[in-house]
Amino acid sequence: MIEHIKEGYVKVEREHGIATIEFFHPQSNSLPGKILDALAKEIYSEGLNKETKVIVLRSAGEKVFCSGASFDELSAIKTEEEGLAFFSGFAKVINAMRTCGKIIIARIQGKCIGGGVGLAAAADYAIACEGLGSWWGYRDWETGESDSLIKIKYCDGDIVTGKQIGRAHV
Repeated sequence: MIEHIKEGYVKVEREHGIATIEFFHPQSNSLPGKILDALAKEIYSEGLNKETKVIVLRSAGEKVFCSGASFDELSAIKTEEEGLAFFSGFAKVINAMRTCGKIIIARIQGKCIGGGVGLAAAADYAIACEGLGSWWGYRDWETGESDSLIKIKYCDGDIVTGKQIGRAHV
């Protein structure tokens, strides 16, 4: 099942008790509210699915797992209600992950910024993809720079270590 949302999508594929939920948005996987809503809905649905034993959460592409919330939506906020809806987007997904009752494995490739770090943290397991190098951090909303950026490195092909590299422009 694929739910297309303004040039992005959330897709679920099931095989042998594994539900792979993939999301995509052409703006570096920055997620607008409709994609976050669809993602929360699909995670919740798979939590109820008796056939599903494990959920793999991944994004399409190789350079960015998730660059956080949509800056276009952030800049369009005019009311308190719109602000609450915007800032609740990742909370809904994280709550769906927390309460679904299935093991969730997040497949992290490339940059993992802002709300993307929240998704990785909410997963039972977060696995950085070998060879693609992952950068994890939080964005400064005013400057666009990332604080506490972490570069994920590989040792012997199966051990992952993280070293904080400080503030860097993403």
